[in-house]
Amino acid sequence: MMKRGPQSGLEKKLSIKNLLKVVRESFDIPEPKREEKRGLVSKISIKDCLMSSFAMFSLKMQSLLAFDNASNNKIIKHNLKSLYKLEAAPSHTYMREKLDPVDPEKLRPAFLNLFEEIQRGKLLAQYVFMNGYLLAVDGTEVFESKNVFCDNCGVREHSNGIKGYYHQILAGSIIKPGLKQVIPLCPEPIVKQDGTTKNDCESNAMRRFLNHVKKEHPRLNFTIVTDALTANTPGVNFRL
Repeated sequence: MMKRGPQSGLEKKLSIKNLLKVVRESFDIPEPKREEKRGLVSKISIKDCLMSSFAMFSLKMQSLLAFDNASNNKIIKHNLKSLYKLEAAPSHTYMREKLDPVDPEKLRPAFLNLFEEIQRGKLLAQYVFMNGYLLAVDGTEVFESKNVFCDNCGVREHSNGIKGYYHQILAGSIIKPGLKQVIPLCPEPIVKQDGTTKNDCESNAMRRFLNHVKKEHPRLNFTIVTDALTANTPGVNFRL
């Protein structure tokens, strides 16, 4: 068996350990104000809760409860400590209560800092396509319930009169034909905006998403790849 040689500086930047370190450092945000229930003192920081939720998705857990149960598994517990730097993962109830007040905008630095590492590691150069980059954008539903809801939920009324509450998100990633890996940019939540009573929509989220892309990556030339929903006058006339 051949031994792997020492990593170069660029390889270290793009190693999973370094990228997870970048994510963790990006989660250094103020603790949200919340009332501790039953007199419990907060023992797990907001950074550890955010890192636990990130671990849940990257380990492809089906739910918060599934992650809660799996966190006691010997192998997963070891990975949480060695890779995600978690001494203890919060319970699914505690994590939900701790993260609910967090503004999604506070998570934007994690995407920007990772993108910076990708640029420094010269990985972005592999995605050049026709003197620019392909940015695939689409919306998806991430939550639906008939009983659980919040002020930001979209609402749909079914034919039987029952209301459904949902959350959607608009996600965009840099892609290139022939490459399996994609480079995600910070997604845009499709939620009711402050001061409105109507549901938000994918078209409005697309405008906000593209404005962020234009502001955060002004020197990159993008070709937007999306479905027919965006084939309208506002979408076509938008210049990135």
